[in-house]
Amino acid sequence: TCFNSSASFAQWYNDAPGVNVHDNFTMEFLPNEVGGLTYDNPAFFPFDGKAWGNETFEHNYWFTMEMHVDFVYVPGSTFAFKGDDDVWVFVNGSLVMDLGGVH
Repeated sequence: TCFNSSASFAQWYNDAPGVNVHDNFTMEFLPNEVGGLTYDNPAFFPFDGKAWGNETFEHNYWFTMEMHVDFVYVPGSTFAFKGDDDVWVFVNGSLVMDLGGVH
């Protein structure tokens, strides 16, 4: 299903029985060549075999995730993001990046 109102959108990141399933997992960010940290895993399917299952697919593609990170911004630093579908980045409650779209 998709969202068609602010109420249905709000269910994405709030536990709603029968609508979504909450799970926790660990992502290991590794040092990169520019002194930052990177998580890059083309096999990132943390919900394989969970929630409502993979249906008839090899992987469970039907997930969304929310991540919180505390950091101190150093002037001149940059952030880089990539994603398969929609990626929204909020800093201090403000939307600062929207990689929206359908793949």
